[in-house]
Amino acid sequence: MKFLKCNFLFFVVIFSLVSCYKNLDFKQVDTFTSSQVVETSLIYFKIKEPAFIDAANNIELSSVSDITEFTLLNTDRAKNNLQRVDLYFEIKNEFNRSFDTRLQFLDENDQIVFSDTLNLVRPKQLNYKDGVEIIIAKNAALLNSNKIKLTLNISGGQALDSTSVNEFEFKSSGKYYFKF
Repeated sequence: MKFLKCNFLFFVVIFSLVSCYKNLDFKQVDTFTSSQVVETSLIYFKIKEPAFIDAANNIELSSVSDITEFTLLNTDRAKNNLQRVDLYFEIKNEFNRSFDTRLQFLDENDQIVFSDTLNLVRPKQLNYKDGVEIIIAKNAALLNSNKIKLTLNISGGQALDSTSVNEFEFKSSGKYYFKF
């Protein structure tokens, strides 16, 4: 038994003397950064042609809009670390009319902190795609947003049909780049 203890002790001493090591540079921790990319759905809806007709007065509406809550930036950690936002849009327009689409980020007082208008969506354009890149260093006010307002403005043209099944479909998503 004494022989095993001596051999074990001998091997431990030998390995500790000849083992490899490298000086550790703990200062590297100070410059370490981590990044994370989060992808989310943003807004999705379908709207039919009759929604642009005021049935009570039988007149066409020139625009419709809706406000959606936007809670991704409600934490200090998100606000302090967001670097960039990429927004992606896909639209299917079955109407015989063009649309312009305005996207506005609003703060808690419904003040606009960021706004962008997409390129004109032509009549019967079934595969429209667009994107917007927002650099936070240049648009820091976006960090105060908690709502998104989307407005569809319909152009003049053929009269709308209150019995039509034509749809305007809007899909959007966001890719958020964080650096910690």
